[in-house]
Amino acid sequence: MARLKLPIGTSDFEAIRENGCYYVDKTGIIAELIEGNANTAHLFTRPRRFGKSTLLDMLANFFDIRRDSRHLFTGLEIMDHPGIVDSWMNAYPVIRISFKDVDGQSSDKLIGKLRAQIADLYSGYKELEAGDFTPSARKELDSILDGTAGEIGIERSLLELSKALYAHYGKKSIVLIDEYDVPLSKAYASGCYDYVLPIIRSMLSSVLKDNSYVSMAVVTGCLRISKESLFTGLNNLVVHSLASDGYAEYFGFTEAEVQDMLDAAGLPGMASVFRDWYDGYRIGGQEIYCPWDVVNYLNDLGSNLERKPQNYWNASSSNLEIRQFLSSSSMDVSEDFDTLINGGIIEKHISDELTYNDLHADIGNLWSLLFSTGYLTLADGFDCNSLTRLRIPNQEIRMLFQMTVREWFLASFRGQPDISGRLYEAIWKADTDAIASILGDIMMDTISYHDYGEEFYHAFLAGLLASDSYCAVRSNRESGLGRYDIAVRNRKDGDIAIFEVKRTDDAGSMASIAARALGQIRERDYAASFSSYRRIIGFGACFCRKSVAVESAILKG
Repeated sequence: MARLKLPIGTSDFEAIRENGCYYVDKTGIIAELIEGNANTAHLFTRPRRFGKSTLLDMLANFFDIRRDSRHLFTGLEIMDHPGIVDSWMNAYPVIRISFKDVDGQSSDKLIGKLRAQIADLYSGYKELEAGDFTPSARKELDSILDGTAGEIGIERSLLELSKALYAHYGKKSIVLIDEYDVPLSKAYASGCYDYVLPIIRSMLSSVLKDNSYVSMAVVTGCLRISKESLFTGLNNLVVHSLASDGYAEYFGFTEAEVQDMLDAAGLPGMASVFRDWYDGYRIGGQEIYCPWDVVNYLNDLGSNLERKPQNYWNASSSNLEIRQFLSSSSMDVSEDFDTLINGGIIEKHISDELTYNDLHADIGNLWSLLFSTGYLTLADGFDCNSLTRLRIPNQEIRMLFQMTVREWFLASFRGQPDISGRLYEAIWKADTDAIASILGDIMMDTISYHDYGEEFYHAFLAGLLASDSYCAVRSNRESGLGRYDIAVRNRKDGDIAIFEVKRTDDAGSMASIAARALGQIRERDYAASFSSYRRIIGFGACFCRKSVAVESAILKG
């Protein structure tokens, strides 16, 4: 394998190019933006980790009049458009701001973060400090720089900056706003949405709507907030969502781009693995890979060619969207989740616009949220007037669904004495019929996967048993001639229960497999580590989807 220098942990286009990192060329979007309609505000909505920030940083490097960036673009696609390069490269003032870190548990903290972000933006334009401003304009500029601007100052900050830059350079600005919807998402979670919304709305509208000091704008985010909620009257806004056809190849990696990376790394034979795990997003009729996952897995393979695919998405997300579904008691989504996790397709009404206040008012909004945030993708085309066919895009997201569902499911049963109490009572009585009945009833309340593995049932059973504070649970410990699955100690009486867990696709073989699992406990002497306990019970359990068979034997006492 040829070790590629990959841009891990940075969206800085200049650093990527200066340091010789592998760069997937997305500069063709510059020509499309200019040749399409330069006097336009473009909104691109894509899931997190789809390269939005890197793309905006590339645009900033290309347009910014304060830079000399030609060397960064040598050999890239945009250089095949000499007319555009001569007229537009490093020829315009650029207002580039990201809202990705604008959060807070209260309105004061959130607005404080926003105020600080704007102050950092202004401080980057040293050329304005000596500008010829009216006293009132100078006072407003100084208040922003020193972080004391009021709400009106915040709302007008981007507009006033575009005016000041025009006065200095005699050219209209290009506005680049990244993660525009993050403050609204954080405000909604913190209960201050109604306070923050008008401020963000006024800020964006003032700089984007009928602003004669702005030439072009590119705005990115995860969700398309409804025009009525945020973009009222902004008639020059062109939206490019996951359901749109244009610009699909500029966010995420195409099949050809991933194959080129694998060829460069000397791993052409890994294409099917990358495709199964990180491809599958259908955007504009194309299959698109999540770039965050591709780059991270390729980097891991550089250190260890035996490395298995990882769930990199989970490391960068709280999976709040899936949890919102599961915690909504008024909405039964188990059948739909069952279909999706097992590779099926569901049909739902999808809205291409959302409002946070109405997010939980209609289950259709929640399905739209899963679609917009990348947990689901189009199975084929999109028609806003009819049902949309949706599926899980790839193995990574499928595993994430499984894990999140399992965690929610176990959490919903922990601490319920009527369940854990009955289960432990049956265990200490070695009542296998009761154990099988209780576990079967619980399994009926969760979502089934046709390819459940032993690791799921192991985690399922260990999670349930760990819910009782009167018993200590150990898992996967060495004992005797092997490693038992689960051991439970009764703190009060000093009894031990040892479980060996198996699975099968053949319901008719469950009893015999459970008996063999019990035999494994004896043959490998798993009870050896517990010889000091007065009573030891062995249990062999075999699961088949939502059913279980249990066999037991008294090993001591």
